[in-house]
Amino acid sequence: MNRIENAFKNGKVLIPFLTGGDPNVDVTYELIKVMAENGADMIELGIPFSDPVAEGPAVQEADLRALAAKTTTDSIFDMVERLRKEIDIPIVLLTYMNPIYVYGIKRFMEKCAQVGVDGVMVPDVPYEEKSELEIDCKENGVCLISMTSLTTKDRIGMISKEAEGYVYCISTIGALENVDKVKNDIADMAQLVNEATDVPVVVGFDGSNVSDAVAISEVPDGIVLENAIVNLVAQYGEDAISHVADFVKKLKTGMIR
Repeated sequence: MNRIENAFKNGKVLIPFLTGGDPNVDVTYELIKVMAENGADMIELGIPFSDPVAEGPAVQEADLRALAAKTTTDSIFDMVERLRKEIDIPIVLLTYMNPIYVYGIKRFMEKCAQVGVDGVMVPDVPYEEKSELEIDCKENGVCLISMTSLTTKDRIGMISKEAEGYVYCISTIGALENVDKVKNDIADMAQLVNEATDVPVVVGFDGSNVSDAVAISEVPDGIVLENAIVNLVAQYGEDAISHVADFVKKLKTGMIR
């Protein structure tokens, strides 16, 4: 059983996202450690990129801060390798095709396996073109995470059928005005995924309200914090570690109840 599969064996999964190298690699290292210590079940770690077309302003700005701090793909790999001496929760890299292509697809996936990366998400590679990455992912035991959304209902089954690790259902859920409606929408999306695969379903949440996040987490198998940690790092910089630890602990405690 790999680390991703194992993470879903103990109930609802909490997956914070953060941009590697924001505000610098050393702080990212400490942030991941304290999130793991305070209830994070998995980490989604963004490799900073100058043109993150699938991201909103918060992550775009985080990428720019990380690039200004001289963060590179290799410095992210080195950090993950160091982290593997400290934590054992899954780490999934979020990146784009350009950085992978420049690094070399085969070399990138080999490096993922070498340092202990469990999966990769590449938002700008559509289902029809995933074979360009899939072979090297499989050869190195790296999950290629599938992404889908309610706006593409007719494709959810097709995408989910070949998914591995988990299916990431994209949402734009921030502050909730009608929790029940949002939960129903998520349930509809999760049902379409579940009809095609037994792979777990996680949903992205871009807000920072703990009670909203807890409410949303009741439906899928897990929840991804898309902006909450990024926003805390933007606000507190190098002093964000304790604030991030407290936020993750409160959210995980709420999800357990």
